[in-house]
Amino acid sequence: MTDDPRPIRADAGARFLTKDGGLAINWDRLARKLDALPEGAPVVAMVHGWRYAPGILADCPHGSILSLDPVPGDSRTVSWPRHLGLDGQSGLGIALGWPAKCDPWRAHL
Repeated sequence: MTDDPRPIRADAGARFLTKDGGLAINWDRLARKLDALPEGAPVVAMVHGWRYAPGILADCPHGSILSLDPVPGDSRTVSWPRHLGLDGQSGLGIALGWPAKCDPWRAHL
């Protein structure tokens, strides 16, 4: 479905890596979205910072800052894709999540 405006979700970290060690990502959807973009349209990789973790409900960046429609209730949450104009048709967002619920000295992929 090429009219789905949501960013492409990609996750890294031990819980999400595929058998061959790659990112957990829907490669078919990514290919379809890239094919449907107009020539010269932006493709933006968005990577959250410390204290977020994919799959942990209250801390999942895909339900907050990396979402077009963040869960309401947190006035600090701003939709990065929406503010960057990434509507899935004139620009595409790739939302990379990684486990960053740790002290800053241990944060790594």
